[in-house]
Amino acid sequence: NITDLNRELDLNLPEHQDYQTIGGFVITLLGTIPVKGEKAVYHNLTIAVLDSDARRVKRVRIHMPQQSAAGASSAQSDSNA
Repeated sequence: NITDLNRELDLNLPEHQDYQTIGGFVITLLGTIPVKGEKAVYHNLTIAVLDSDARRVKRVRIHMPQQSAAGASSAQSDSNA
């Protein structure tokens, strides 16, 4: 759920009673159930939909930009929605 994802990945995604999962968050953010390949952007995060069906988002990839001592880099995390 969103609370666990925020804690595990040190994110600050909004927690709302209308959704409890990253899939629900993406649906709320886009205003529709996205299809495979669609992306949602929230602040500095890009959330790519890897799998979905007519009723829900099943799997996403979260791209989180990070700064390192050697310059810009990025981190990614796959999450079952």
